[in-house]
Amino acid sequence: MNSNYNNFHKNSINKLIHTFCIPLIMISVLNFTSIFKINTDKQNKYKYKLGTKQVLNFTTCHGDLMLLIFFSCYYFLYSIKTGIIMSAFLTFMYKLGHIWRRYDVNWKKNTISVFIFAWIFQFIGHFIEGNKPALFTGLKMSVFQAPLYTIQSLLGFSINE
Repeated sequence: MNSNYNNFHKNSINKLIHTFCIPLIMISVLNFTSIFKINTDKQNKYKYKLGTKQVLNFTTCHGDLMLLIFFSCYYFLYSIKTGIIMSAFLTFMYKLGHIWRRYDVNWKKNTISVFIFAWIFQFIGHFIEGNKPALFTGLKMSVFQAPLYTIQSLLGFSINE
């Protein structure tokens, strides 16, 4: 992982806050992007059935799945190991988002609340640490490095070296 990102997160309280809040932000973003759908074929030519049960449908792709695929491809650029571990982590976040949307009738409103709550706590963590958030340094660092930082914090070792 970019050691520069680690420089923004030295305080143990800030690290703990980020370990919880980054996944909450990730799930929130996946929930937001799930609203968008791309129709790949209006005539439904790409639906495959096995008997009477539909097993594959390539006619629509939701934004959350597209985002998951994009991020997974990005992490495979680091290494195969990083790509596999991060893809598993992202898939877990993706599944949690699906469960949330399925069982929470107010998921849109609650997603916004969790997103705001998580960002506020991250700023509080940086206030406690006395360091500015990586978000102010660069979008790449905060968008791509934050999930990598989280999984490496949870595993306790670097996955991209």
